[in-house]
Amino acid sequence: MKAIELLSRRGFLIEQKNGIYYLSDNSDPRDVGYLNYLLHNNDLGYVNKSIIFTAGDKEVSTALSSMFLPVKSGTVGVGSCVQSMSWSYHVAKRRHAYKVPVKWLEANIAAYIKALSACGIFTGGCCDGNHPGCNLLYIEFCGPVYRELHKIMWEYHLNSLFSLNWNTKYDSIELNDNRQSQYDELFKAAQYIYNHRWDFIDIRLDAATWMKKNALKHLSNEDIFDRFTKDFTEEVKCHFNKL
Repeated sequence: MKAIELLSRRGFLIEQKNGIYYLSDNSDPRDVGYLNYLLHNNDLGYVNKSIIFTAGDKEVSTALSSMFLPVKSGTVGVGSCVQSMSWSYHVAKRRHAYKVPVKWLEANIAAYIKALSACGIFTGGCCDGNHPGCNLLYIEFCGPVYRELHKIMWEYHLNSLFSLNWNTKYDSIELNDNRQSQYDELFKAAQYIYNHRWDFIDIRLDAATWMKKNALKHLSNEDIFDRFTKDFTEEVKCHFNKL
């Protein structure tokens, strides 16, 4: 596998323009240092600010590929969880969730978490399930609304494009004996979500246009949740049916 593809799978948001590779401005600033470390240690190049100086078609070393091998259990990746304001403020006002450093995420789920974050989906802990004796990939969402948005994205659009055996809540995947194919499919889904992030952002903001302070103060959290997720569902169905 080529260096750029493998680094993208690891969760680095790499874009190309005029033959030059660079880290997207959606990247966490700490990703520059970690990427520079990986490139330097594997004789693949270096990073200057956000520009990646490397042979993009160079075959990767065994050491770099080893990032995806099973690792001992003990810690899980973190996410972009936020505690400071209510979810209704974030779904109606923010375009993106907080940026998450690649180094904080496990290798086979990093790209997917980064893609969700770029769409404004806040997550908590996560695990790619790539540990001895483990067969479960899971995502902890930062509150029920973000898990519901993720579920709606899959039920009304992504399931028609990708084949992943999510549970009914769409927050975990049971890994089978061919888990590499599952990781490959998750990475394809991550690429799609990230490349269509502005579609998902616009859909969410359109579904939240009514969520003004005066409109919310007379409604319970349950009523706000029900109306917003219903509107989000209709926006997803309408938007992608037009494409």
